[in-house]
Amino acid sequence: MTLKIRRILFVFCAVLFFIAAPTIILYTAGFRYSAEAKKIIQTGIIYLTIKPPEGIKIFADGKEVKENLITRGMINKDYILNNLIPKSYNVKISKEGFWTWEKNLAVSKGLITYAEPLLLPLNPKNDLLITDYIGAWSASPDFTKISYLSYNGEKVLVVVKNFISGKTQEKPLEQPLDLTEGANILWSPDSQNFAIIFPKSPRHIIFGLEKNEIMNLTELTLSEDLVRGAWNEKSDSFVYFSGKSELYALKPRGSEAGRKIADNAAGFGLLNNDVYYLNSANSFIYKTSLDNPESKEQVSFAPVSANINGSTWFDFTGSISLTTSHHKSLTINPELVEWVKGEAEILISRQGRLAVVTGEKKLFILDESGIPAYLNSGVETIIFSQNGQDLLYNSDFEIFAYSLKNSSRQLITRLSQKVKNVAWCKDYNHIWLRRGNILKNIELDPRSGRNVYDFLSFTSEPKQIIYDNISNAVYYDQTDGNKMSIYRVKAE
Repeated sequence: MTLKIRRILFVFCAVLFFIAAPTIILYTAGFRYSAEAKKIIQTGIIYLTIKPPEGIKIFADGKEVKENLITRGMINKDYILNNLIPKSYNVKISKEGFWTWEKNLAVSKGLITYAEPLLLPLNPKNDLLITDYIGAWSASPDFTKISYLSYNGEKVLVVVKNFISGKTQEKPLEQPLDLTEGANILWSPDSQNFAIIFPKSPRHIIFGLEKNEIMNLTELTLSEDLVRGAWNEKSDSFVYFSGKSELYALKPRGSEAGRKIADNAAGFGLLNNDVYYLNSANSFIYKTSLDNPESKEQVSFAPVSANINGSTWFDFTGSISLTTSHHKSLTINPELVEWVKGEAEILISRQGRLAVVTGEKKLFILDESGIPAYLNSGVETIIFSQNGQDLLYNSDFEIFAYSLKNSSRQLITRLSQKVKNVAWCKDYNHIWLRRGNILKNIELDPRSGRNVYDFLSFTSEPKQIIYDNISNAVYYDQTDGNKMSIYRVKAE
């Protein structure tokens, strides 16, 4: 090859490089020619995490998106629609036998638009689990077992069914008990202990231990009426408060009787080895340790039932000023307090955020300074999300989500019938609720309206619904005459 030819080839390759390189760079950066705009513009992406991901079809503005235009993400639930001209797209996702998901998603140049569709079956399969329960039932937190009460002649049986082994254990109680008013069964967080509380004999409680497919029962008569109880996360200690507003802790299989850990408790919550309780005498929240109940730490720096408006405070002697540990100067005003009445509920997220529903059904949440901020009245249920950033709560006819990150709330839905059995769904981007005999699923994403599904119709009003966020299933009971059954239905 002559020098002249080599020079010509070099010049040709250089020109080709300087022409092709910008084109390649622009193409990989998402720039495309838009026939509608008649110019080159930067595109965007729609990123979808779809559950369940198999066998779906994706439509954009009524046209099915071809597979060669879809990129799968790092995990098999992710679908990426690439190189979209910036505008609003009507996106539909369909799957045979499932509800269709639909939403208008706005695509911006150079940005990713994210959505998390949940596809629910049109005709979910009901699995019959138990047909002979009476009075009470509860699933263990790991959803491997169900404990329930039944009759065998004149005797009351405690039954545990293990779904992994298929084994069923039953043991009769020593004392004859009336189950017509039902009972309450509480599992411990480790799914090994459970407590059965009988409302007709409030001082009588049954503790069960189900470990390695062996069940043991301990029947106790408490010295005080049991109003509410809960298991400690870090041990098998059981904490309860009595009709005299006293907090107790006991080891179900130990020699120790109920050990008093606090007085004047209107309600309590547990986190790790600490007990948080609302003092009915002064409306403040305190924290004590199960290991050292003599120690007491004030958690709230204003009365929970006070009407706080930025710089108000209360004590029982008059108006004074003080500075909290967070360096906020507060003024005490006796006129702003409404005394705590009745039983309160305290809920603590795993991240340590604290919410309180008073006996008057008023919801407060403690801010970072320990000041209780009022959110709503008429509140029935409060539930933190797993990451502790959002609080789900409802009144009789409304459901709200409150963001702790930016201190804002959004109304999810308002219904004409009473709202019951409200709970987070597995992905925490959807919620469950029951209205009458219909179990509904509602997404939280408000863009162009929320997708709402009538997931399940009940033949009779359930006494209890339990949501399994491990396998995304729903457990519920049904009554047919004298027959009481428990079912499970999977949501995917």
